[in-house]
Amino acid sequence: MADGLTFHGLRHTAATQMRRLGFDTCTIADMLGQETEVMVEHDSREADLEPKLRGVVTTLDKENGKREGIV
Repeated sequence: MADGLTFHGLRHTAATQMRRLGFDTCTIADMLGQETEVMVEHDSREADLEPKLRGVVTTLDKENGKREGIV
């Protein structure tokens, strides 16, 4: 491996990317072979969740609009 590149670093990067994409911690743990979700939470703590949460807000807005007869 290149200098500074570690298996832990690769696992951290993969966990961060999967969490940012919206995968749940159980799925990430299974993919990375981790026994607990606590390690996933640790490895993916720096994930940018804005894109994932933006989708949640959009879905909620649409649902609320249906209830109010807007959509």
